[in-house]
Amino acid sequence: MKKITGDKLQHEVVKTSQAFYRDQDLEIEFGGETAATNGKTVMIPNVPTDHEFTLDEAAVIRGFVDHEAGHGRHTNFNLAKRSRSIKADIKKYEHYMPITNGIEDVRIERLIVQEYVGAKTNIAHTSAYANNMYLELYEQDPSVAKDIAAVGAVAITWEGRRRIGYADPTIQKCLDTLPKEILKKVERVVDKIDRCKDTKGAFTLAKQVLKDWGLDAEKPETPNGEQPQDGQNSSDQAGGQEQGSGATSQSTSKQSPNGHVQTNGQSVQPSVQPSVQPNAEGEGEGPQVVAKQTSEAMEGSDGSGERGDGSGWGIGNEAGQTQKPLASAIEVNLDKAITNVIPAGAGHGYRVLNGADDRHVTSKRSGALGDKLRHYEGEAKRQGAFAKILEESSAHTNRMRRKLERALQSKMERTWRGGFEEGSLNSRALASALSGNQAIYRSRQDVEELDTCVCMLLDASSSMRRRSALALQSVIALSKLFDKMGIPFMVACFNMDAAYHNPKRKMNSYKRQWQDYYENHGDDAAQSVRPFPIAVYLLKQFEEQLKASKDRIAAYDDIVNGSNIDGCAVRQVADNYLLPRHEKRKILLTFSDGQPCGGDGEYARLSNVIKSLIDDGVDCIGVGIKSDAVKEYYPNWVEVQDLDDLSKAAMDKIAKLLMGKRFKVDSRDAA
Repeated sequence: MKKITGDKLQHEVVKTSQAFYRDQDLEIEFGGETAATNGKTVMIPNVPTDHEFTLDEAAVIRGFVDHEAGHGRHTNFNLAKRSRSIKADIKKYEHYMPITNGIEDVRIERLIVQEYVGAKTNIAHTSAYANNMYLELYEQDPSVAKDIAAVGAVAITWEGRRRIGYADPTIQKCLDTLPKEILKKVERVVDKIDRCKDTKGAFTLAKQVLKDWGLDAEKPETPNGEQPQDGQNSSDQAGGQEQGSGATSQSTSKQSPNGHVQTNGQSVQPSVQPSVQPNAEGEGEGPQVVAKQTSEAMEGSDGSGERGDGSGWGIGNEAGQTQKPLASAIEVNLDKAITNVIPAGAGHGYRVLNGADDRHVTSKRSGALGDKLRHYEGEAKRQGAFAKILEESSAHTNRMRRKLERALQSKMERTWRGGFEEGSLNSRALASALSGNQAIYRSRQDVEELDTCVCMLLDASSSMRRRSALALQSVIALSKLFDKMGIPFMVACFNMDAAYHNPKRKMNSYKRQWQDYYENHGDDAAQSVRPFPIAVYLLKQFEEQLKASKDRIAAYDDIVNGSNIDGCAVRQVADNYLLPRHEKRKILLTFSDGQPCGGDGEYARLSNVIKSLIDDGVDCIGVGIKSDAVKEYYPNWVEVQDLDDLSKAAMDKIAKLLMGKRFKVDSRDAA
């Protein structure tokens, strides 16, 4: 069965969402253990980068992002915070938000499948995964389908998605579990969703549905704010689950052994497995699952969506008697589907905690890192650093250029080919003309042109300080060479400057977060976690001319600082800049002194990334600057002690990649 790694899936989800939702300020953030959105950020649980997902599981994640991005585009998240009447009703009515969620989900999905055809297929996968959760629940207790309080809100999404036309057979299976009277009520609600022109319309319709379905009884108030002990529904027995306001992207949580999510006090989407639990008297009362909050809803982070005191307790009627408590709405929504596809704490695969803080820096970027790059670029220009380094390495650059020119000339030789019905007469084919063959002409054609691009990536950590001059000489020599040969190339370097220069967060906070992760997950897990964001400096991009970027390349020596996290840097540069190139052959040259910072987890991460890129057809060469440690991670590697090494053994390997079998090692170099 074909699968996709977490690494590739994260990259694909982020890039495709950026492409489609480029007109909205949307960020995809992989972090924490919950699925949520606040309108601007879609948070997806941490994905082990080397974990392999089936194509169906990958489609579930894509569908969730499409759905949540649709909320970001079409849902007014501020309405529940700013409208006093809506805030009051959210606190007053147990089922107001679940029903509003169902209506709003259908409303926005109708819009996004019109805007983005691919969303229809993606959301169908996510819908099927969530629906199967309900069907498992129904198999345990069929009575769940007979209670409109429990099933009504999610049933709105079934009928709405059926009408949208998702290729999801589980939709009809779910609808078939409903009694006719409940199905008719649900259908009447979906009939009216077209009249909802915005989020306010969804709230208005939900208020009417509460009345029509008999779910508009107010939550009871209790003395001194204490919760009643009798008639308590099981959503309040769920062992530490948050009942406050809607989800935010700033939460951190962990999953206890019983499967319930425990939070640090931030509002989050609890990860609840469908289950049936007894009520206070020990009798089964149907599904006891918490009503959906704002992963797909409109509450604000100020607590406007909290369920308030009582939360579905027995309600006194006019005769002074207590009504049977309303069942909580079933929560088998899309956010639960993705939480189950990426289960909390599943394995210790490499995880990135602060990927949202990673930065790719250009000279046009604002902020501390952009200012830093512009300053060093200006210094390099003032000192004429590029020209000086180029002059020092000119003899070696000329030698490398001559090698490539000879090989390139051989590769580009023109040759005669026969078998044509027009062109120059081929004397060797004249005899065949007697038998009626008309293809007796020949034509001169070019051999296949060089179709290659090169990415040069430099380790810019502190350990390169004594080696940076040689690394820079090597890159400048190769840059001049590739420029003269007309080979597209880019130059970038990386370190942890994004952690050191984050204006919103100090380095110590990242260290504390890593320490917390260590305490909660143990040493083995902590060794496979990247808590620090990285910076990738784009010194020359493929589309830039060398003349315009030469001073930026020369600024590398000043950028060297801090630590290095090679695996993620290599992955990001390859995914964002190298793999999208149209050239048939793609070459990655990584200049470093060997090991990444971070221990065994980072070592394994880099090895896995290189292996993955090789599988993707990228030719990876580790260029060890005064070190042979790169051989531990790069099957194809060279060690460079000086420029003489670069122009001989190292250049031979590079030339072979560029030219293939046509390149011949110079016997004088071998000697």
